[in-house]
Amino acid sequence: MNTNHKNIEELVEYHFEIVKKPFKAGKTGEESVAGVLELKGEKLLKEDRNSKDRRASLAKFYLKLKKKYAFKMDYPEDFIQVFSMLFVEACYQLDKLEALDELLADDILYNTRMKYIRDHIERYVIVEVNPHAKRVMIGTDDNNKAIVKTIEIEYASVNSLVQNEEGHKSELVDSLNEENQLFKSGRQATYNHFLQYFLENKEDVLTQKQLDKYDSLKNIYTPLYDNSNQSRAEKAEMYEQADISKSDFNKFKNNVKRRVTKKYEEEFGTNNKCGFNTKNRETTRSIFEEYIRLADDTEWTSANERQVAMSRYVTQYYDSREEFEVVITANLSLDEKKEVVRAVKGKDLLSHRVIRLIKSNIVEHLEAFKDMEITPAKQIWEGYTESTYAGLKDSNAKAFNLNTHGELIAKESEDKKLMREQKAKYMEDSKGSECKTYCLLCYQEKGELNLKVDKVCTVCNRSVKNGIIQEM
Repeated sequence: MNTNHKNIEELVEYHFEIVKKPFKAGKTGEESVAGVLELKGEKLLKEDRNSKDRRASLAKFYLKLKKKYAFKMDYPEDFIQVFSMLFVEACYQLDKLEALDELLADDILYNTRMKYIRDHIERYVIVEVNPHAKRVMIGTDDNNKAIVKTIEIEYASVNSLVQNEEGHKSELVDSLNEENQLFKSGRQATYNHFLQYFLENKEDVLTQKQLDKYDSLKNIYTPLYDNSNQSRAEKAEMYEQADISKSDFNKFKNNVKRRVTKKYEEEFGTNNKCGFNTKNRETTRSIFEEYIRLADDTEWTSANERQVAMSRYVTQYYDSREEFEVVITANLSLDEKKEVVRAVKGKDLLSHRVIRLIKSNIVEHLEAFKDMEITPAKQIWEGYTESTYAGLKDSNAKAFNLNTHGELIAKESEDKKLMREQKAKYMEDSKGSECKTYCLLCYQEKGELNLKVDKVCTVCNRSVKNGIIQEM
């Protein structure tokens, strides 16, 4: 038998055991006995909560994780299976695992090996209990150590029960229709002004060779979402499919960037004020100006022709552009607004009076925004990265929730959450108390606490920070 394998078996048997427990089987209720996997340390903790036994220490760690994660499983009682599987997995990843006798005889050696095992379990347990979580390698730190974050995706099953305003419950799937289906793209991505310019002018800016390569790549392009082996393999497959090497691909991108940037700066300058909504604002302004031109046009053959044309023009943009709707109906009476709605629905024509009022609203709106200084969002393409999670690299948080809006929200660690809750409780309890500082233990005895930063407990002289003992 492989020595390392034998040593793993010894360590597993030291911490885990199969306990036979009776249970009633089937509909007959006949009693039977089954083996249940348990940690030996749990029994030790029941006998002595403050046990210093190494097995009790692992059991405390297990119970902490069980409380935190087991509820995410369909059968929380199976959490011990996940824990033991990760325990063994970590053991096999160790380059060397000494014999049990050698480990128990050397505290430093034992603690070093167990720290690696515990870290591995804590790192991957969320992925095992929650199929909607994944571990993502963001990059490396200054010491060339991998930076790994946990991304947990929030989701709702289509079979989840939802309650309507009348209090009736039904499955979420029953409320889905063409307007709120789960699987549709919704609005298109919003490009900054630079990208809008490129997409609209690429045929004129790029050489024919560059344009052909761009067209061949755009449908098969695969970004490097993260630094995982899977992402790298998918990227390599894309290079192979496009018949291009990584270095040639990077040269192509840099050449295109230089060419487009030069043309863009020639047209808009190096310090232009074009932002994400510049083109949209320009389009909206042209729509307003065209309305004014049509309203003032003297070439209409009849008053009715003018009414028909102006009613069609309002109908064209009323529902598709919110700003247009808001501006033209400003200060109109209820009856005048109803007239606009009837015209949009094709039931009536706008009266000449309402046409004039709408024109007056538009003129006033354009005059108000004529001299407005608009500072657009800064356009950044230097330092661009394809990695979806690159921004998480400098965050101290180890885990994030990806919500249904596509936002990554840092998850508060259990220690920080406990400290925050303790602080809130102590601040409430210490109101009106005499001006003293107590550590947690003395607080429990005295029943009062006055929170101060970097102070010393009045009773036991231990260092205290935000109510938390810094030294024992």
